[in-house]
Amino acid sequence: MRILFVCEGNINRSQMAAAYLKKIAPNVEVVSAGTVVPPERHGKRVEEISSKGDSAMREVGLSTAENVVQLVSEEMVNDADKVVLMGMLNSLPDYLKNSSKVETWNIPDPGTAEVTHAEARDAVIEQVTRLSKN
Repeated sequence: MRILFVCEGNINRSQMAAAYLKKIAPNVEVVSAGTVVPPERHGKRVEEISSKGDSAMREVGLSTAENVVQLVSEEMVNDADKVVLMGMLNSLPDYLKNSSKVETWNIPDPGTAEVTHAEARDAVIEQVTRLSKN
């Protein structure tokens, strides 16, 4: 089973979800990507761009610091068994928008200050736990 988590910048929600699912379901292959990843961020480690999400994950014994930021691709979507959008994302490519593999979770983006990084983490953990039981 391969799960692809997608958010916009690939520095908070999707990275949190991937880290947590890897911990609770090590037999599941997990990929994380973003729909809006500027070229200068692509391939960089999360800690180089945003440490707040990683700090929230460290509070629960995990880290996203070494994870690499990447732009979602059609190949990633095709290779996944399930694609989880972390919220209603503004700019979706057609191959993602039209995929029957997509499930959307309503997890607010801590980058917009709607919620704290810890609140987003807790929402992610709740949803990932539910997903792992299915």
